[in-house]
Amino acid sequence: MTQTDESWQPAPGVTDHSGAPLDPARDFFAAPPAEIGPVSSGRSTLARGQFVWPTWLRVALYAALSLLAGVVAIHFTDPLIDASAPDAWVPHSIIWTLSAAGGLVALWLVKVPRARHECTYVGRDGVAVFTLRSGRVVRPFRVLPFASAHGLYRSDTHQYLNGAIYGGTSFRFSWRDADGQELLVWRGGHTEKGRAPRRRSVHELASAAERAWNDHRLRRAVTEVATHGYSEFRTLRKAVIRVAPGLIEIVDGKGGTHRLTRAHAPAVDLHNGRLSIRTDDASVFGRGRAYALPAGDVADVAVLLTVVETVFKATFADGPVRGAARAA
Repeated sequence: MTQTDESWQPAPGVTDHSGAPLDPARDFFAAPPAEIGPVSSGRSTLARGQFVWPTWLRVALYAALSLLAGVVAIHFTDPLIDASAPDAWVPHSIIWTLSAAGGLVALWLVKVPRARHECTYVGRDGVAVFTLRSGRVVRPFRVLPFASAHGLYRSDTHQYLNGAIYGGTSFRFSWRDADGQELLVWRGGHTEKGRAPRRRSVHELASAAERAWNDHRLRRAVTEVATHGYSEFRTLRKAVIRVAPGLIEIVDGKGGTHRLTRAHAPAVDLHNGRLSIRTDDASVFGRGRAYALPAGDVADVAVLLTVVETVFKATFADGPVRGAARAA
């Protein structure tokens, strides 16, 4: 927890998470940590010079609005109420209850005052989220250096009404470490299927982080191929997919190992939320001639597809994946 009076100044070329120029009126109340590397995009919900309302003041404003509404309502309704009636207190109770609800509605409609602000960064080597409350007290809410993560698992579920009318999409971005423990999760819903994420949304932030992660993961894949001869992609089902020049190896988690060379003419694609590796050679996968699983269960699917195109189709390396038996 830190307290700050100065804002971070973005370098030239830094954009918001959609790629648009930064709003100069935004107050970046916390500097990005060094472990996320050079910042490519950022966003802050706080405007320069904006007052951050403390919780006690929010409560006081709500109480004042409710009290004012109650007093006004009683002033105009009292002449209509028979004070001698045994149940005269009932109308007053209803009025005060409605006044309290009205105060909450008023605060929600004007969306003021805001007691919590957020500052987010996406860098070459990680992402960071900071929160700000009254008194400019800054808390690092989430910081994820990409070096600590092993893979990104992304799932998108599209909902349709009667199977035809698109009703929205639920998404989940989960970064996990080498032991499968979740380090950072962003989830939510949107209606932007096939379009850019809604501005200033969690989906927009997660998508920007995914782009930076994919660049990082591709650099890691290049190092893996140069060092071990292959790049490895894990799954939530304990299966492992390894891609080497001229060879794809699948350890299915059930004791089976499948190897495909370019002679098998494998087709690797992503369709309807499922990753599929197919071949017409029945000797590899048997009668089904395919290995498929939900894309959300496979780490770094987009990077895997790129590595298949750039590494698998490169010059063939004789023999099985170098180091595969040791890593299995």
